[in-house]
Amino acid sequence: MRDAFALLTTLGRRRGRAGRLHAGALPWFPLVGAVLGAAAGLVWWAGNHVWPPAVAAAVTAAVGVALTGALHFDGLADAADGLLPHAERERRLTIMRDPGVGAFAVVAVALALLL
Repeated sequence: MRDAFALLTTLGRRRGRAGRLHAGALPWFPLVGAVLGAAAGLVWWAGNHVWPPAVAAAVTAAVGVALTGALHFDGLADAADGLLPHAERERRLTIMRDPGVGAFAVVAVALALLL
């Protein structure tokens, strides 16, 4: 379970193990997702009692990004940069491996955050 938390969150990381998938970690992914969802739900519930809904939503999104280390946004940005422009298959794969972000990535992440 610790390996699943280390890979999917900013919590539970051990030196030298972050980013590596241990074979026993995969079955724990749904539980890690449920814990992260519950944490975000709790932040939303509490924040909605204290702040206006827009502020509570922004804080909830920020907490989700902080807990996951922006893992989902990184994947969204890579996919948008590689899949949306007109390019050959090999060029798309090269674009997705590039650590930089392009216009498609910026627009996709901005839209996801706004939604």
